[in-house]
Amino acid sequence: MNRRMLAIAGGVILAVGAVIAGTVIVVSQDSDSSSTAPTGTRSALRIHAVNEEVSCGRIAAVRIYLDDLEFRASQLDPAAPAGAIAFELPLRYDPSVLRLLNGSDVQLNQALGQQDVDNDGVVRDFIPVHYISEDHLGRVTIGAVSLVTALGREEDRLEEGIDPVAKGEPLLLATLLFTPVGEGTTSVRIEEWSNEARNYAASLVDANTVNYEDVTFASANVSVSGGDCPGLPPTPTVPPTPTIVVVPTRTTIPTPVVPDGVRASDIGRDDCNPDWFGHESDSEFSICFPPTADIRIGPPDADLSEVLRVELGPHTRITMYSRPNSYFTGLEDFTTCDLPPSWDDKRVSSVAIGDVLVDGCVGLETMLAPDSPPLTRTFAEVPVWNGRYVTVFMTEPQGLDYEADRELLNNVVESIRFEESMTQ
Repeated sequence: MNRRMLAIAGGVILAVGAVIAGTVIVVSQDSDSSSTAPTGTRSALRIHAVNEEVSCGRIAAVRIYLDDLEFRASQLDPAAPAGAIAFELPLRYDPSVLRLLNGSDVQLNQALGQQDVDNDGVVRDFIPVHYISEDHLGRVTIGAVSLVTALGREEDRLEEGIDPVAKGEPLLLATLLFTPVGEGTTSVRIEEWSNEARNYAASLVDANTVNYEDVTFASANVSVSGGDCPGLPPTPTVPPTPTIVVVPTRTTIPTPVVPDGVRASDIGRDDCNPDWFGHESDSEFSICFPPTADIRIGPPDADLSEVLRVELGPHTRITMYSRPNSYFTGLEDFTTCDLPPSWDDKRVSSVAIGDVLVDGCVGLETMLAPDSPPLTRTFAEVPVWNGRYVTVFMTEPQGLDYEADRELLNNVVESIRFEESMTQ
């Protein structure tokens, strides 16, 4: 991650006065979850009620879509859209009808981190930044920011964000799970609100860190009737403290995206778990991974080989690719730990990558939601036989709840083999 992404988190999502400039048009919204095909000539956010009528004792699910996005050219590829890399959305509703009681009731769409608008194999990870709640007054603010964790190149700060036009259909941002507390009808809408701390206004930011203007908002209506309404929760006697939205834990095993369905044994890796799959990259390295892993392979560009990303859990992943030279070639007074500038407690440490021991940089990620697990990140380079360097990025969460994820990551890392590796 780079300092510019930290500026987005601190300056766009959390700073006073981060607003969408220009005219805001509020329109009604029917029950159709689809929308007109994105054109790239306008910018539109839409709220959709999964069920317009619910009874007490049920959940009223509401989805927020990015329907369209004005085309702005990427600085990396003028033919590709810059896309959106961060958003903040203040919401209003009638608290005598619906309540949003817990931070976990706001669920960011994890598939946002799979959008690759220019098909270069590099994607942004979207993480919730905050969830400011004055639910007893019928108002909350949700936000998310993105970063590129995989490569660490300077140009990655300009990597394209999400865009409905590139996807070809509206893009789900988040799902809100409201609890009905009384009979009646309320709109759920994107609407500016203020408290003593600051003014909360909608913000939608592109990869050039410029706000989209003249954004159209569409609201949704939810009616509550019947059932056993619990009545209103007690009103807080002190202002509520901000609650951090944590990306929800996966409840199902993800479908693996396995290159050609290759078993580890089929690439000569009889030393791996027989039920695991394997991948070999241009004879520079091979790796084994469990069938539950989410595998993403990006095409090579002028500098990199194919980019392989193995995701083992919401916070646990390893990314590998090779380059024709080291990141530090030709640079004086530039050490391993200068590459990731925003990590805390950075230190140069011996890192075991499969059967090779190299010096790497280990540190803690700084741009985290306070209630999310601390993330240890590792960067290392391994010189290989053909004069290239294999770059390895690893992310692992800390804490007792993630022991199994860390153990699985260690097993995957131990499986890495380099062809005729040179570590001098």
